[in-house]
Amino acid sequence: MIALICGTGSFPKEIFKILNKKKIKYIIINLTEKNLSKLEIKLKIGQFGKLFKTLKENNCKEVIFAGKIMRPSLQNIKFDTEGLKILPELYKIFKKGDYKILNFIIKLLKKKKIKTISHTKYCKALTIYANLTSYKPTTTNMVDLKIAVNLFNKFKKDDLGQSIIVDRCRIVGVEGAFGTDQIINNYKKFNKTRKKNTGILVKIPKKNQDFEIDLPTIGYKTIKNCISAGLAGIYLKKGKNVILDKNKCKKLADKKKFFISVF
Repeated sequence: MIALICGTGSFPKEIFKILNKKKIKYIIINLTEKNLSKLEIKLKIGQFGKLFKTLKENNCKEVIFAGKIMRPSLQNIKFDTEGLKILPELYKIFKKGDYKILNFIIKLLKKKKIKTISHTKYCKALTIYANLTSYKPTTTNMVDLKIAVNLFNKFKKDDLGQSIIVDRCRIVGVEGAFGTDQIINNYKKFNKTRKKNTGILVKIPKKNQDFEIDLPTIGYKTIKNCISAGLAGIYLKKGKNVILDKNKCKKLADKKKFFISVF
């Protein structure tokens, strides 16, 4: 049995569809306030005891993390008995970023003989491995890509953003705490007097990010926002990005002469 530990966004439902089609058995552990399924099990962050008990009762040997899980402050988390036992260790790493916290949870699951796996084991179709659109990047776009990659390589902190916007050799946006949508919106203001689309968005995993369990995700909304902002296209890391509503994204991008490429 597989356990899907779910956050917000459409990613969990995309996985549900594929697993249902393949007739693979799974349980849904929902960490959000919204309902995802009639069969879901609702848990709150901090209920580690209830989590481990649920996994054991359902004989879950594999766990897939799906969707965005917002990190609350420690003061707002209500820990159960099992959670209180690990609180001192959790407190030490809580300020080091989402990546460190996720690694800590993976180690806890491993001690319970539960393996954290990538969605790609069962849902490989959600990950992009080749250029998606018929419209291709220009030479200028390719030069901008190199600039973005060089900047990513200079990042030393684990928890810096996954996205950069470069426009004709100028870095005009680096993702911060407010996410990819914010830098796209900022670029739209920067680009409002232009007629021709020139800039690119490059979205790749963070440095030291665990590719198996925490891949950066884009969907139709991101593509639509990029086009509206006046970007020429988006570059994703081959095999390291999830793209939702792939056919819908391709159709829109081709119509608007917007490229979705991998490198």
